[in-house]
Amino acid sequence: MSVRMTVTFEFGLENAPDSPWGMDRITVEPHGRFTYENRQSGRVLQTRRGRIAPLALEQIARDLSNAQFPAVPDHAKPPGGNYVTIIVSADGTAQEAFMRGSAAERFDGYGPLLRRVRQWAKFLRGAADVAPPPELDVDSEDSWAVIGLDVFAREEYPISTHATEAEARAAAEKCLGELDVEQPPETSGGQDGLQDRLFVRAPNGKRYRVVRAS
Repeated sequence: MSVRMTVTFEFGLENAPDSPWGMDRITVEPHGRFTYENRQSGRVLQTRRGRIAPLALEQIARDLSNAQFPAVPDHAKPPGGNYVTIIVSADGTAQEAFMRGSAAERFDGYGPLLRRVRQWAKFLRGAADVAPPPELDVDSEDSWAVIGLDVFAREEYPISTHATEAEARAAAEKCLGELDVEQPPETSGGQDGLQDRLFVRAPNGKRYRVVRAS
């Protein structure tokens, strides 16, 4: 990867109603440092930083070359939040490729790249079903996070971050009460049915589910 090239990946649209986690943005600096942000409706809900392994950094450049970036094959772009944007900045100029997410993963060059980086984004967001990518060295964190799980859509979404476990747990317990109003147990089945689940994630990435005291 060029020492002067910065690459930004954006998954989803932060204001789209059908994008439950808003937008995931990963910016990769020329020498491998990265910044991850989760954004929803103009707010940054989560930020993580770290370094990408040199071989993975080089693979980004190869994939972009194979895709003939910024060229994008013609494809339908219906309304919705399932879009991917790649922005490459170098030597004072920027180029952009904007694609429908489901179509982009089938395109030569773009497909392997976006599948790999999307997994990075899911891991950095705190998705429970994604193992730590070996090519990412994430900076240690000192914050506790509350994570929600939409059971019906099988999608996770960030709620808030806190300085202590006690604060995070209290916020999660408050959310449980709010869920009973937004998703009444009579229709959702409550925490044993389709009501959203809530988790507290520790600074080391481990998490546990928050349930009502019996």
